[in-house]
Amino acid sequence: MNKPDDALALRKELLLARSSLCRLKIRHEADILRHSLSWRGAATAVAAAPPARAALFLLAAEAAGHARMARWLTLAGRALAAVRLARLALHLLRRPA
Repeated sequence: MNKPDDALALRKELLLARSSLCRLKIRHEADILRHSLSWRGAATAVAAAPPARAALFLLAAEAAGHARMARWLTLAGRALAAVRLARLALHLLRRPA
């Protein structure tokens, strides 16, 4: 073989070795990731995401029905108003004269 062919053969071997090494690294990282994930952690992460919470709320609203959901929202609105009034009253009572 001449020198260019030898150089190409060596370069090909180097590229194949690098490719194998990269595949092994990816497989190792995937195994680490697979062992670090759990259903509980995944469910917590999904529940913490605002779009997921909105989607779950909409699904619950659809399952509950419009009349029942309207009653729940009315109750929640009243409870929120009561909490806000209580916080305002506490704030006014704690303010120094």
